[in-house]
Amino acid sequence: MIIKLENTTTHDIAMQLTSLYEERGEVTTGRVFTLLIECSEQDLEQSLHEANIASSSHPCRIIALVPDMNAPEQSTQLDAEIHYGTDVGAGDVIILHIPGQLIHHIDTLVIPLLLADTPIVSWWPGIFPDKSSYDSIERMVATRITDVERTTDLRTALYDLQKKSSPRDVDLSWTRLTFWRGALVSLLDLPPHLPLKECTVTGQKQSLSTLLLASWLQETLHCPIHLKWETVPGHHISSVRFLREDGVISLSRETNKNSDNVLTDQVRLRLPNNTNRLVSLPHRNIADCLSEELSRMKADPVYHKALNSYFIQQVLQQGTDLL
Repeated sequence: MIIKLENTTTHDIAMQLTSLYEERGEVTTGRVFTLLIECSEQDLEQSLHEANIASSSHPCRIIALVPDMNAPEQSTQLDAEIHYGTDVGAGDVIILHIPGQLIHHIDTLVIPLLLADTPIVSWWPGIFPDKSSYDSIERMVATRITDVERTTDLRTALYDLQKKSSPRDVDLSWTRLTFWRGALVSLLDLPPHLPLKECTVTGQKQSLSTLLLASWLQETLHCPIHLKWETVPGHHISSVRFLREDGVISLSRETNKNSDNVLTDQVRLRLPNNTNRLVSLPHRNIADCLSEELSRMKADPVYHKALNSYFIQQVLQQGTDLL
């Protein structure tokens, strides 16, 4: 069910929520945090869909902050929607259509709608936050989540991530690598444990996930790392190849599609002893990645080390078309 409120205040929205809870005999004590989402009108439906899926494992209140690009410059009219019922996951959803004069005061705007005594998480899907919105809630949130894979200017977004990020921040480009990192650790744990001569990471152009994986491998293995870019629809990482004295070991994405025309989750494992077989390495959707970060909500020093590594600084300084 959807309740629309025009020219309202956050106090009125909070009162409306209280009335709904009383009518339905509900309580909010089962909600474990508040999720703030800032996104465009174009990305709103998909972002709420992903957040609702994640909230099934992490019951929360979702507050979507949508800048109203059509509002007059001096407008302060706040329009809102309240979504509740079985179609909004394990919680409730509040959508705030915010005119330009109010977007710089997000912290004041959302305070009456926050759940008491629970953490706050912010997420920017589809856009990289400007300085005012990024900083205005810094003191409030436990975690700030971005996703620069969706930006059109990866180089600028990467600079912003390095400049603005705090220990509480993470980008979903890193979360997408969880399965890859686990698979590579298991692969290198197989005997014999010979020194690595070099490593080649192949992935999509304009993919921060590819850069972060190469950076993490450089920081971990301390061997020469090479980047190779290609266009493979649906893949962030295409392959990782290690060269040792006894030959090549690698994991490579299969380009086969299933009966639903969806790329399979399989990768091909190759070892110097002529092992050549398919293993499962599932693709990660945004809801999966978001759910992982909502379950973590703590600093990830490995991510920040990879993000600010000398390897990535070199890529940025080369001025190549890698980004």
